[in-house]
Amino acid sequence: MTPAGHLLSGVTTILEMDNGAPDGGESVIELAAECGLRMYYAPSFTAAEYRFDDAGRLQQLWNEDDGFRGLDRACEFIARRDGANEGR
Repeated sequence: MTPAGHLLSGVTTILEMDNGAPDGGESVIELAAECGLRMYYAPSFTAAEYRFDDAGRLQQLWNEDDGFRGLDRACEFIARRDGANEGR
């Protein structure tokens, strides 16, 4: 649902767990602020990718280093943006 849709429905606080926009989620936070929404937001991350092999079987490809790097980026984003937009 769009921010306008949330507001029209009477929603004032939303939770968004997302990969965010190409800017790492900054525009998502700014859009919520412009609309007057309170948002709890955190970039998502994963340590695995899913692919199909040549036989059509779903495979999980794990990379813990990528997962830990994603966790670090998410924590840095949260620390930087916590309390932004007048605490909203």
